[in-house]
Amino acid sequence: MYGLINNTFRKFVAKTYGDDCWNSVQMRTELDEDCFLSFRKQADDSTYALVGAASEILEIPGALLLEQYGRYWVDNVAKVQFSQIMEVTGKDFVGFVNNLDGMHKGISGTFLGYSPPKFHLEKHDEAYYRLSYRSVRAGLTPFVSGLLQGLGSHFKTSIEIKSIDTVQSDEGEYSEFLLELTSHT
Repeated sequence: MYGLINNTFRKFVAKTYGDDCWNSVQMRTELDEDCFLSFRKQADDSTYALVGAASEILEIPGALLLEQYGRYWVDNVAKVQFSQIMEVTGKDFVGFVNNLDGMHKGISGTFLGYSPPKFHLEKHDEAYYRLSYRSVRAGLTPFVSGLLQGLGSHFKTSIEIKSIDTVQSDEGEYSEFLLELTSHT
């Protein structure tokens, strides 16, 4: 992952749970400041260590913390730092999610050695969609769940995640979400 993830996770913890909590997380992980440099590739273990330490200190399951961070990412990172990219990627929830792979391809030149996740959204029936998520990294499905909720809020669409099936392997993680969408205009 990139330092951008670690840096924004630091901001998420400090804003949501306070500076004292963040200081405890940083002391527990003993990570140096280099791991927070936004455009520098970092070992995935540094991010997992931050989430694990915050989970232990806050006594919150890591999955719940990642979900909260996903919602935070949309509101405080994507809409702020990447507002132009957000605007051109889609005008509604379905359009945006359908264009996620294209968005990731477009920013891949910014991040050397970038290994973005892959998404595929398809209509399941009248009110339901199936979203497939594939990543070389394991354990980030709760983050994606939070992202989906944040995107739903951004696009004024209620998202109810009916089910999530996840398979982890040596090649990463594959998850399939069943989503119920209700637009609010």
